Amino acid sequence: MERKPLKSLVREVLETSGCLVEEDRERLEVVLSQDVATTLGLKEHQYLYFSPDKRSDDGIFVSYDSTILEHISQLVAGRGLFYQVNLANLYLKQEGLHEAISRKVTFPNSIYRLKSKGKMIVSYLVFNFCYSAISERKMEGLIPVIVNEVTLSTPMGILKYPESSSGYHEESEETGEVARRPVEEVYQVASQVARQEVKKALVDFKRSLEWRLNRDITRLQEYYGTLKEESQSRIEKKGLTGEEKERELSKIRAIDLELRRKIKEQQDRYAIRVEVELATALRLTLPVRSVVLRVRRKKKERDFTLLWNPLLKEIELPVCEACLNTIEEIYFCDEKLHQLCRQCYECPLCYKRVCRACYAKICPRCHAPFPLNPETSSGLEL
Repeated sequence: MERKPLKSLVREVLETSGCLVEEDRERLEVVLSQDVATTLGLKEHQYLYFSPDKRSDDGIFVSYDSTILEHISQLVAGRGLFYQVNLANLYLKQEGLHEAISRKVTFPNSIYRLKSKGKMIVSYLVFNFCYSAISERKMEGLIPVIVNEVTLSTPMGILKYPESSSGYHEESEETGEVARRPVEEVYQVASQVARQEVKKALVDFKRSLEWRLNRDITRLQEYYGTLKEESQSRIEKKGLTGEEKERELSKIRAIDLELRRKIKEQQDRYAIRVEVELATALRLTLPVRSVVLRVRRKKKERDFTLLWNPLLKEIELPVCEACLNTIEEIYFCDEKLHQLCRQCYECPLCYKRVCRACYAKICPRCHAPFPLNPETSSGLEL
């Protein structure tokens, strides 16, 4: 039986490497460049067969066990790690922007008015993180994260739209002026979101391991508990005293020590080590509708920009300037009008209003250090 998927793979790799390929039902006829021929260990003109009953002496039989596949992997090494995609001619909402804002976000401690609206070209970075959770079992997966390179928002819904991935196979040139934040800032946000998404992906995996750990610990406790009961029963039934009683009590203490050691072994066995690394990245560029609001908090004012995304067909949620999480309730601090989530707008210890963007480590009211943000202090290394 002919192995069409393998045949298609080899053909695609060779064609993208600049080789000439002719296909019929039985074989591929290829004309290779000198460099590719050297890499693959083939002649510059070669026939490749993919079915054992069709192969011939004038060519080479290719299977999933062939060494030629190892050589072909060298041709694609480093490809596809970064792509750029432009989406143009997308519909941008003209009317009803005030209602779109009201449906998506609220401003509990400020008032605003619509100042202006316009069109912007915005780029997004899509990071694909590979993760491996290693324990008594192993789980692997891929987590995509998208970050707006201007606002640092993370409109994950874009990843569900086919338009956002249609250019994975095609690189295109950017058009127009595109402003971006430093890639280090963008990656920091992506890493934070990736940690959250990996935790979600591992919920069932972790629950399964915890169940098995508790099961094994219960069995150990029952087994060693029976041994302890036997020793205790001998003391009571025989009325042991002196050295004989001390001997049995020493056994009980040894049983307790052994039980703790066995439990520690099981805990180490089921402990989860998570490894996360960046696999590929994609830059997606598209036009958006920008809406500039003039926000007033007490006597201070500032411009605040929201973006209407044509793929989501709604306003993108902004991020808190302190913790970088997306926010629907937007609070502005009294001093510099930082945009904040509710948690970063008050001290978690004294519950007084304080800006965690202005005061990142110590509360200016109660002078106590802030607890670490659990999302930014995760043990998952990226």
